[in-house]
Amino acid sequence: MNCSRRYVSIEAIVAPRISRAACVVAVLLAVLASAFAPRATAQAPRFTAKELLADSVSDVGPKHTQVDDAITKFSLGDLNGAYQHFKNAKVQAAEIPPPELLMAKLCFLGVNPQLGRNVQLGRAWIERAVAASPEDPEPYSILGEVAFTEGRVTDSDVLFSEAQRLAEKFTENAKRKQNFQRKSLQGLAAIAQRREKFDRAKTMIDEWVKLDPENAAAHTALATVLFYLNQPSEAYKAFQEADRLLKISADRNSPPSPMAELNMAALYQRRDKDDKRTGDLINLAVKNHSKDFGVRLKSAQIAMAANLLDIALTQAETAVKMNENDLTAKLLRGYVARLRNDFTTAEHYFELAHLQSPGNFDASNNLALLLSEQTEKSKQDRALEFAVMNIQRFPINGQSSQRFDAMSTFGWVQYQRGVTSDAQQALQQVINANVLTSDSRYYIAKVLLNDPKRTDDAMKLLEVAVESDQPFVNRTAATELLSSLRAKSGSGSPPGR
Repeated sequence: MNCSRRYVSIEAIVAPRISRAACVVAVLLAVLASAFAPRATAQAPRFTAKELLADSVSDVGPKHTQVDDAITKFSLGDLNGAYQHFKNAKVQAAEIPPPELLMAKLCFLGVNPQLGRNVQLGRAWIERAVAASPEDPEPYSILGEVAFTEGRVTDSDVLFSEAQRLAEKFTENAKRKQNFQRKSLQGLAAIAQRREKFDRAKTMIDEWVKLDPENAAAHTALATVLFYLNQPSEAYKAFQEADRLLKISADRNSPPSPMAELNMAALYQRRDKDDKRTGDLINLAVKNHSKDFGVRLKSAQIAMAANLLDIALTQAETAVKMNENDLTAKLLRGYVARLRNDFTTAEHYFELAHLQSPGNFDASNNLALLLSEQTEKSKQDRALEFAVMNIQRFPINGQSSQRFDAMSTFGWVQYQRGVTSDAQQALQQVINANVLTSDSRYYIAKVLLNDPKRTDDAMKLLEVAVESDQPFVNRTAATELLSSLRAKSGSGSPPGR
């Protein structure tokens, strides 16, 4: 489980999910991904017209067969053929999005295995969509999302504002119109929050709630803004309303876990680092929903992210007892044990997780790290097997979010085995990518100390690591190492939180 992520999607800001403290990998086009998420298969994802048109058409039927034909052509690499089919489909069904925009979506979603998720080509098709259909709001909405995830907030503001303006006079498809209005309001609210203009964010979200009053995400977004406007009681009520709406719309056989108290706990921790209120709200959630497995699991995640490891341990242990077959519970129990330096227990639960799901990255990655710390050659050899397997599955020049963790772990395993050259080469690639966790900073610092000239660089890495408020396994070791280096150099004050 890695807590280092560079971007947060709009949905994560206006309607945050309670995961390991904001540890969310931002897909470049999060808005699109939510509507058109590919199914996990060993082959390239296969789409149908029903999936591609999910946010545009309520009833996909025979008149949309050309869309299926276009998807097939695109997946086979015949882009011209796909485009022609989309144009034919638009003639037969005027309510669908512009053909150029549908081409862009297929590019972003990686329908063609050779092209993969081709962002550059997707952008080119969006530009064509703007030229061909200048009154359609969706290209501006998509580009607004892209700009936001890339940190170009002003550009995003302009694009979402234009999408909102065009949506007001859009009459071609009522469902698409409502989606444009919703996405524009979401985007503008997220921009206002990024700028800490919470009154403006609330204005946008109030309009969103008015537009779609049964939308739980809108009420979650409202709750978050109310919290930052110092209205915690109203925020709690809005979270409770979101819980109510989610329960109404959910499958009766699989009701969602109530999250109002835990959402509040996460916000107090995020804004104020208020450990007491965080703990009190977790205890309240557990008291109010003692038999809810999801509440136990999420309580452990929030407590772990806040470094409240006693609470995290209690809730993780309870979660495992409530559902001993749940993979996430095993992984969480193992990670809490690692943070508490209970490596025997950690290894046990990660082994159980690996046996249950041999392809699970968190299980094999943590096993590699745990086994590498031990002196037995057989365990260090097994650590290397896991580490090599993961860098092969997730190469550093690929697209997977796990690739940096995999390379970092490989470097540390080789360092523990005494293969310093491999360790230096692997960790240098992580440095070059500038995607560092607190643990990887510690690993790199340890390797750098093999060169006396790099002591200052190692200290800088350790300083950043120990000042982080995120949980990381090597905090104690990093703090002690930094103190030792400072004592030798005669500089600095005691490190750590």
